[in-house]
Amino acid sequence: MRSRLSLIPIFLLLDAYAFQAIRAVWEGTSGYLPAAFAYWAFTVLVLLGIVVSLRVDRHRWPPFLLRYFPPVFVILFVAKLLVAVFLLMDDLVRLGQYIGGNPDPDRNVVFSIIGLIVAGVPTVLLLWGMLFNVYRYQVRKLRLHLPGQSAEHQGFRIVQLSDIHAGSLGRPSRVQRAIELVNNLKPDLIVFTGDLVNMVAEEAEPFIELFARLRAKHGVYSITGNHDYGDYVQWENPADKAANFQRFVQLHARMGWTLLRNERVRLDVDGAPLELIGVENWSASGRFSRYGDLGKAAFGADPNAPQILLSHDPSHWKAEVLPKYPHIGLQLAGHTHGFQFGLEIGNWRWSPGQYVYREWAGLYEEAKRFLYVNRGFGFTFYPGRVGMRPEITLVELR
Repeated sequence: MRSRLSLIPIFLLLDAYAFQAIRAVWEGTSGYLPAAFAYWAFTVLVLLGIVVSLRVDRHRWPPFLLRYFPPVFVILFVAKLLVAVFLLMDDLVRLGQYIGGNPDPDRNVVFSIIGLIVAGVPTVLLLWGMLFNVYRYQVRKLRLHLPGQSAEHQGFRIVQLSDIHAGSLGRPSRVQRAIELVNNLKPDLIVFTGDLVNMVAEEAEPFIELFARLRAKHGVYSITGNHDYGDYVQWENPADKAANFQRFVQLHARMGWTLLRNERVRLDVDGAPLELIGVENWSASGRFSRYGDLGKAAFGADPNAPQILLSHDPSHWKAEVLPKYPHIGLQLAGHTHGFQFGLEIGNWRWSPGQYVYREWAGLYEEAKRFLYVNRGFGFTFYPGRVGMRPEITLVELR
């Protein structure tokens, strides 16, 4: 509690300092009062949020407040820090003028304008992404020809979903629209590539009926992601954690999904085989758990049939799939969410994700073998999307 109390004077001092930019740009104009009111109104709301957090246990917060207050606080705090950086630069210039005997009592409006722009543009984008992009599902389509593919596989339609993060979703009615989008694509197969929940299995309970409505000729198959094991919860004992995961497994049965845990299934596509291989979470990074066993999952797979791997983390592709399993023609992955922030114009794209993962969104090819990284259905941490809309992927074999 003391740590949160200490935020209030820090926040107020930062607010008072950053407000100097508002005064420098708008004081004396008709826009000053509206700008000042908006600035301090947001500040008062955030301070009220801090006070509420001191009096009410976090787990008793309304879901809306729990979902949006922490990121809004961080966004506004960082924005004001950015403004303060440019005001500090202005103060250093003015100090130099004072020492040089040519003091200027007024702030340089240019520094204030630049600071407000540098802080304001990303702040507006992030808040816009929270308000309008969370449920703007985008269907992305691609056509692939896989090793071992025959005429019978022509036109076979696979819909991929990934990273639902049910604990973050707050509007089942909007999720229903996504279910309708998927079913309208008339998929032959639906696959889900991990992270159904954020922390615990019960987060998915409100959505069981919705996800049970997904329909495909060959069914719905799922794998686990790093969030699905309860690894990010402080459990009282191992038995509670095991019970949570057992509940997670049972949720799949209730939804009518088949959970592949280091195993494969052979699908009959008009008399031609298609091997679907599903592994538990496996990452090349030591930051994430390794439950996957691709050797076990792929054992006995027909080398002459198309082989599709479901593996949550895209780092698996170059670390193990490409060098050791030459018959796997396609890995479907997720995990990165496209970092929920980026820009895509034609074939050019940018996201902070590219500095963390070599393969972070979209299609990758090496030696006629493919990796596709889905940008995610839900979200974590930042409850929004900027330039990386939630994705439904349609893969058609051609």
